Amino acid sequence: MKQIFVYADSLSWGIIPMTRRRLRFEQRWPGVLEAALLKSGWQVRVLEDCLNGRRTVFEDPFLPGRNGQSGLAQKIEMHSPLALVVLMLGTNDFQSVHPHTAWHAAQGVATLVRIIRQAPVEPGMPVPPVLVVVPPPIESAKGPAAAKFAGAADKCVGLAQAYREVCAALDCGYFDAATVTPSSRVDGIHLDVDQHTLLGEALAIPVAKIIGECIRPEIREDDLSSEATRTLLRLHLEGMHAASPPGGVFALDYSGLKQLDVTVWTAWVGDAVVGVGALKDLGNRVGELKSMRTHPRFLRRGVAASLLEHIIDVARSRGMTQLSLETGSGPAFEPALALYRRRGFIEGRAFAEYRKSDFNRFLHLALR
Repeated sequence: MKQIFVYADSLSWGIIPMTRRRLRFEQRWPGVLEAALLKSGWQVRVLEDCLNGRRTVFEDPFLPGRNGQSGLAQKIEMHSPLALVVLMLGTNDFQSVHPHTAWHAAQGVATLVRIIRQAPVEPGMPVPPVLVVVPPPIESAKGPAAAKFAGAADKCVGLAQAYREVCAALDCGYFDAATVTPSSRVDGIHLDVDQHTLLGEALAIPVAKIIGECIRPEIREDDLSSEATRTLLRLHLEGMHAASPPGGVFALDYSGLKQLDVTVWTAWVGDAVVGVGALKDLGNRVGELKSMRTHPRFLRRGVAASLLEHIIDVARSRGMTQLSLETGSGPAFEPALALYRRRGFIEGRAFAEYRKSDFNRFLHLALR
């Protein structure tokens, strides 16, 4: 059973425009999404956390608890393991009490994505991927909420593009709800019942793609005796040399990985080695991440993320307070850099015996 967590506001809560009533679960887009996935053969459960008036990261001056940051990390912890988090917020950032633009809402979404990725989930549980859904643009607000959303149609201009840029920078999923439905014909803000159906059915496609790509490999400590492991390590070294300038490769070879201060793990799916990673103890409670490589047939399926989480858990259990790594620059290294940034690594100074150059990069993660 895969669990999908929807974190949103009244558009997803299912408020019936011009009323204070709520659509039934099977009418709301999260319910429509669950039904569409079940019909396609997926064993899923959609969990809703949809609060009327919720902003991305801003306070409501009249109602408490509407800041989207409030308790989000703990909710991810509580509902884990999660196969996906769907984030659909931003509409309330444009209420008349706020001066915000699309840029502000997009930065708020970026903050929430980072909170999700750094939530204190239990060891061995995955950091869930995030799909950001851009709410449809607010049109001319009508009815009881008109004063609350006065000027919102102008303030939300450019929202889809602002969200797209943030999602690209954070390497998370993106879906523009306006590609399948506008906002409500009744109040210009929320969604009508048929629009919930359109959105839920449309989201089933990208959601199935995301949850279908992720796998949960078995992580094993490795003594390098397996030919499959040695083959993957040779592939790793060849890739590093091909993408690096002369003298720019610091990857450990077989003899380096056999040293007593290095532990190697491999990720397995059945009888196949699909990934490798290592931890080197630098002393002074600092560890170094080494030899991270995913087999080409298993790229972008969560292998590296699973290995990284395992190594972080081990480093923390060994009393390490910092995990550092050295890597390169350029297109070949961007997917790995995106993974490390998602997990909270921050670029910083050279460490150990490394020297800074125009090519190499140094990232660090504080272990708490």
